Amino acid sequence: RAEAVERVGRFLAVRGDGASPAEVLDERSDRWLAGSVDEVAARIEELRAIGVTRVCLQHLNHDDDDMVELIGGGLLAAVAA
Repeated sequence: RAEAVERVGRFLAVRGDGASPAEVLDERSDRWLAGSVDEVAARIEELRAIGVTRVCLQHLNHDDDDMVELIGGGLLAAVAA
């Protein structure tokens, strides 16, 4: 959770948005796939269970190469079927 809040904070800073990262994460949790790898994988599995076959993983902080690695190395392995 702390890492997700920190990443949202960096995203908001890039946009020049002074909102609380924790509040943004909480209020958008029903629309965003955000959280730990396990949390996001669980949410994707919930979506799969109701018939969703594709999701769009968009990360808008283009300086955060670690997130791309986390998605490609951790998340995709967790949801591969």
